[in-house]
Amino acid sequence: MAAVLPLLANAKTELGQGIVDIDIYTTREINIYKSWGDSKPEKVIRLVNNKDYISIAGTDYKHWLQPESIWLDYSSLLFRYTKIEGNWIEVIVHNETGEKRWIQKIPTLKILQWKDFLVTHTTGIEPHESVDIKTEASSTSATIRKYTKQDCFEAVEVKGDWIKIRTNRKLECNEHLQPIEAGWIRWRHNGQLVIVYYLTC
Repeated sequence: MAAVLPLLANAKTELGQGIVDIDIYTTREINIYKSWGDSKPEKVIRLVNNKDYISIAGTDYKHWLQPESIWLDYSSLLFRYTKIEGNWIEVIVHNETGEKRWIQKIPTLKILQWKDFLVTHTTGIEPHESVDIKTEASSTSATIRKYTKQDCFEAVEVKGDWIKIRTNRKLECNEHLQPIEAGWIRWRHNGQLVIVYYLTC
């Protein structure tokens, strides 16, 4: 059975430009550099594959590595990235503290802007709190109804700070009696993520 992983936005964490998705089955090492252009890494994340069970070598990483997602049992290792300069990517290595480091582009990672990641890589979307579901990507557009905890949405399209949603057809998670065929809510506000997104692995 597939696992559904909720990713909770941390209000302290810089939103960044999007997500770096690491293929943990084909990546052996991720060099972590303190500054752009450094010749030697400050730290190395070594991924160990033991009969398709992936783990990180050692335990010292636990105090400094808390990225967007680190669910290795479910093939998930994600970082928020804040900038790209040539072959270098600045990523947030600790979502609680906002600590940043640099990695280099390698063939086994994907770089996804938020607008692409939310539509193509998530299986569920929920706002942090009860919000008005709008007919258009505007706070002045008509309200369809309010979001409730019985709702479960999926992402259809991103336009600016708004995300087009509909009642989820991928997961059996909706309990609301009034499904939404098409509506808009904010996914970003004042530079912060204001939704919870779900990954199915």
